[in-house]
Amino acid sequence: MGPRISIGMPCYNSERWISPAIESLLGQTFEDFELIVSDNASSDGTWDIVQRYAASDDRIRAYRNPENLGASANFNRVFELARAPYFKWASSNDWCAPGLLDACRNALDADPGAVLACPRAGMFTAVPGDGPDYPFGLDLRQGEPAERFVGSLAIRRNIPMNGLIRSTALRRTELIRPYYGSDLVMISALALQGKLLELPQTLLFMRDTSETSTARMGADAVRRHYAPKSARRMTNQSIRNWLGYWRAVRDADLPARQRLQLIGHLARMARWRSRDVFAEAIDSMRGAWSGDAVPDSARGGGSGGPGRLDQ
Repeated sequence: MGPRISIGMPCYNSERWISPAIESLLGQTFEDFELIVSDNASSDGTWDIVQRYAASDDRIRAYRNPENLGASANFNRVFELARAPYFKWASSNDWCAPGLLDACRNALDADPGAVLACPRAGMFTAVPGDGPDYPFGLDLRQGEPAERFVGSLAIRRNIPMNGLIRSTALRRTELIRPYYGSDLVMISALALQGKLLELPQTLLFMRDTSETSTARMGADAVRRHYAPKSARRMTNQSIRNWLGYWRAVRDADLPARQRLQLIGHLARMARWRSRDVFAEAIDSMRGAWSGDAVPDSARGGGSGGPGRLDQ
C-alpha cells in the first residue's frame, strides 16, 4: 500500500531555510507519508541539500526541473506526483509542529464531509514562535456549498492551502494558476465540495521576510516568480481572478438554485470591483510607458495573508 499522506514541497534557491523545513516534517508524530520535493532549477545549494536528505530517508522523493517553471507550475507539479489520499503543500521556508499531520488527519478522518483541515498559523522571522499568531483563519462548516463559497469570498485568506486536503477534491480544482489570487480561487472551489476545518491549535509557523513574501517583492521580481520565461506584463489580474471564481461555480456539482444564487453573487462582486478593474487598466497603460512588469493595483490584490507562493 502507498502512504496515507503526500507532502509536496516546491523549492527554489531555498538553501538558507529548507533544512529546518524538511526536519520539521521528518519529525512528525504521524510517519506514514511521502515527501515530494521539486527543485525549480535552483542556482544555489538547494539541490545538494535535498539530495542529502533523500539519501537518508526513503520517504523523500526528490526531483529537479531542468529549468525554472515558475512558482505556479512547480506547486502543481508536486501534487501531480502525489500518490496518497491526503495531500499537503509544505513551504521550504516554514516550520511545522510535530503534531500537525496527526491533528489534521484525525479531523478529516472524523468528518467525511470535510475536504480540508488546517491548524492556526503563527508568523516568525528567525525562530518559530518569535512572532504573533496570524489573526485570521478560515473555518467554513456550513452545510450548504453556497454558504461556504460566499464565506470564502468574504474572508479571502490563503492560510488553508497549507493544511491537509483530500486529494480527490483537490483534483477537481484548477490548482494554482499564474495570476494573483489563484490560491484563493482554489480554496473557494474546495469550499464548494465540502467543509473547511480550522483547528484551534497553532501548529504551522510561517516565515515572514522580504525574501518569502510576494507582497514585498518588486514588480519585476513578481513577474519572474510566476512566469520566469515571459517578458510580458502581468495584466488583467482582477478579471482573471473573477473568471476563476466563475469557472469554479460553473463546474461545481450544485443544485440549480444554488448555482444561480452564486452566479448572482459573482455578478454583484464584479460590479463592486469595477473600480479595481478600471484602476488596473490605467496602471497597465502607465506601465506600458514605464516598463513596470505588474500594475500597482493588481499587485495589491493577490492572496490574503502573507501573500506568497514558494517556487
